[in-house]
Amino acid sequence: MTIIIIVALAAACYWWRDDLGLLIAGGSTTSPAQANAGASAVKVITQPVVLSRNDTVFEAVGTGRARLSIQIYSAVSEELTEILFEAGQKVSRGDLLVRLDDREERLAVRLAEVRLKDSESLLKRYEQAVQQGGVPQSEVDSARAAFEAAGVTLDQARLDLEERLITAPFNGVMGIPRVDPGDRIKPDTVIASLDDRAILLVDFEIPEALAGALRGSENRTVTATTPAYPGRTFSGTVTAQESRVDPERRTNAFAGKLPESFQSRDDDPLPGAGVRQRESHDLLADGPRRPRTCVRGFSTPRGTR
Repeated sequence: MTIIIIVALAAACYWWRDDLGLLIAGGSTTSPAQANAGASAVKVITQPVVLSRNDTVFEAVGTGRARLSIQIYSAVSEELTEILFEAGQKVSRGDLLVRLDDREERLAVRLAEVRLKDSESLLKRYEQAVQQGGVPQSEVDSARAAFEAAGVTLDQARLDLEERLITAPFNGVMGIPRVDPGDRIKPDTVIASLDDRAILLVDFEIPEALAGALRGSENRTVTATTPAYPGRTFSGTVTAQESRVDPERRTNAFAGKLPESFQSRDDDPLPGAGVRQRESHDLLADGPRRPRTCVRGFSTPRGTR
C-alpha cells in the first residue's frame, strides 16, 4: 500500500512540473504530441476531379511526294530542235513539250502515204479484173497483202514521227529543263521533271508501340507543317497503313495526303519537302482525370514536402 501511494505521488509531481513548464514557456496547455502534429502539417493545393478525354498526341516527320512524278526522257536518239515549256509552267495532258529533228520522219510518212494509195488502186483494179477472168485470184491476194503491208508501213512512219514530238502524259508542273536546243539527246538523257501536285502524298513512320492503337485510322484528319512554308498549317487525312512492322527499324509505315484544294493554289506544297504531321488519338478510355498541379511540393526548414 505504501509503495502504491509513493508511485501515485511521483506521477502527480511529474505531470504538475511538465504542465507548469508549458505555462511558463507560452501560456498554453497543448500537449507535446499535439504540438508535434501541428508542426508537421503539410499544406496542399486542391482542385476538383473532372471527366476529360484521354487524347494522345504524336508527331511524325515524313517526306512529301507528288501524286504523279516522272522524269521525261526521249524514246530515240536525236537532235533537240525546240523546247516549248518553262520551269514552273503548268501543262495539260497532251501538250507538246519538246520537238526533235523530224525531217526524215515527215518524208517517210509522205512516202508511206503514197505507197498505200498506190497499192489500194492496184487492189481495186485486180478485184474488178478477177470478176471478168482477166487476172487469177492469186494476183488479187498478192495485191491485197501489199495493200495491208503499206498500211503497216504508214503506221510505223507515223509512230516514228510521234516519237520526235514529246508531249505531257498528264496534267502537272514542269521542272527546270536539263537540255538545250541543239543537244543530241539519247534515251537515257533527262529532259525535265513533271509533277502532279494537285495532291501531296506523305509517307511517315510511327513506333511499333502505336501501330495497334492506330489500326483502322484511315480517313482520320491530321495537321501538317513544312519548312517550305513557315507559319502555315495544312489539313490532310491518313489514307493507308503498312501491313507489317519493319523488323530493323521497329516502326510501322503510314501514308497520308494533303487535300485536293491545292490544285487551285499557286503556292501548293513542294514534293520532296519535309513534312511534320500531328495527330491526336484516343489510346485509352475517357475517365476522371486530375490536373498534375493538384499536389505541389514546397520547401520548409526541415526539407522538401
